[in-house]
Amino acid sequence: MSSSSLQRLSLILLVGLSIAARAKELWLANTRGSRSVVSYNLDTNEFGDDIVPAEAALEEPDHMVVDGNYLYVSHGTSSATSGILRMNMLDGTYDKNFISGGSNLLQPFGFAIYNGLIYVASFRSDEILSYDLATGDFVEQVAVGDGTAEGLINGPNQMAIHDGVLYLTTQGSVADGVGGIDWPGHPSQIVAIDLATGDKEIFVPQPEALGAFVSLLGIEIGCGDDSLVDDDCTM
Repeated sequence: MSSSSLQRLSLILLVGLSIAARAKELWLANTRGSRSVVSYNLDTNEFGDDIVPAEAALEEPDHMVVDGNYLYVSHGTSSATSGILRMNMLDGTYDKNFISGGSNLLQPFGFAIYNGLIYVASFRSDEILSYDLATGDFVEQVAVGDGTAEGLINGPNQMAIHDGVLYLTTQGSVADGVGGIDWPGHPSQIVAIDLATGDKEIFVPQPEALGAFVSLLGIEIGCGDDSLVDDDCTM
């Protein structure tokens, strides 16, 4: 596989991950090429085996999260294909649609695991949905856009959760709920959602210096200079 075939990539850096018997690898979701999750060795600078095999036939795999022994991958662009795969990294078995359905799961992009739940950004229905981490069962609709700029959940993309608050990047589009997308000119911004109360507000507005089309994508919370995890992290 050549690097040119990787047209859109979502990656996880795994350095010495013992449960997967891997060392110094990147795992990459190959959205437009093989539609699988592939490995890239950082020592040899070569592509290795598929982590999630092409036989899984993931449609546009996007975001990935490793939690315990499991790898989770969001995929799909329609109600028939949208879901989150869960793969056991110890034995390679997987459930392609461990998470699917819910109120209207359409093209899941970003997702985050928090307090026994998986929170998912449903891009083509402008929703944030939650599912039980143990069973994959749908729990509730956490937030939904209403088509207006004030509705805030317009084109939900990626998310990060800290201290009970979900931080969500949005691109400003409006979904029709059946797969279509409109572009009314709403801002691309970061929205903060209080998971206890459901209250939401603009946390980071679209920068005024950026004209034309803006689409904020990835988001991560970093706390401190030397650690990715810090219990004393404040926003």
